[in-house]
Amino acid sequence: MTRTSGSISPRWHVGLNALAMAALAGAACLFWEVNVIESGTAEFALSNFDLFSEFYPRHSFAGEAIRRGMLPLWDPHQIGGLPFLATLQGGVLYPPNLLYVVLPTGFAMGALGLSHLILAGVFSFLLSREFGYGKTASWLAGLTFMLGGSTVSLIYHTNAINSCPWLPAALWCTSRLGRSGELRWALLLGMCLALQFLAGRDYMLVMTIHVVGLFAIFQLVWMKRDGLGWRRLGKHALQLAVAASLAVGLAAAQLLPTLALAAETGRTLTGLKGEFLEIHGPMSPS
Repeated sequence: MTRTSGSISPRWHVGLNALAMAALAGAACLFWEVNVIESGTAEFALSNFDLFSEFYPRHSFAGEAIRRGMLPLWDPHQIGGLPFLATLQGGVLYPPNLLYVVLPTGFAMGALGLSHLILAGVFSFLLSREFGYGKTASWLAGLTFMLGGSTVSLIYHTNAINSCPWLPAALWCTSRLGRSGELRWALLLGMCLALQFLAGRDYMLVMTIHVVGLFAIFQLVWMKRDGLGWRRLGKHALQLAVAASLAVGLAAAQLLPTLALAAETGRTLTGLKGEFLEIHGPMSPS
């Protein structure tokens, strides 16, 4: 990998990186003001319908319940009542969502959406720097991921935008773990995976597990290619297992009820059954 020149002091490098990340935050705030708050979009539109119909009621209900000292296990307001904590999407146990306890729901939704958009850019910048790219290229990588269409579309689902930044964060930790062999990066990786699950968007976690797992395989191959012994490879594999175990442990309070609820539904890991998909009989090839 290309590394930064030794002619500039490490403190100066840290300052420049901090300035680049601050610039990413500024770009996100400008985007938010122009394209979200002052976009001219109708207050209720197809693009933001889920914010009003699904997520605002959930976060409002959870915030009110926690203020009363209760963990919202059951929601009596939807379809005659349904499990609330187990449905995952509300992100009740996601630590940043405690903001709903102390702030008005709408303001908290905006603050969390913007902050996670910024985190998506910052972690992408750090990941690009970790891969050896220069500050300008890394800044553009962070900006592209942060304000690309696939990321911006997630701001209309609070659980999705909250999950988004933990993908580049987890990959960054995996890379640092492979390069340094320090246990702290395994612990941080486990925390990233747990936070992503607790945020409430399961498919984001599935994508992250895929990319981290594939990258970890490449790391082991590279270690073997570079002549590192089996002891180093085993250590890396063990640290990855520690990260996975920590993630499961931290997410267990949400994972167990979610899996219990999933077992009662028609949706499984293999998808819906044919009779659910073709209620009017087999679909024609056309």
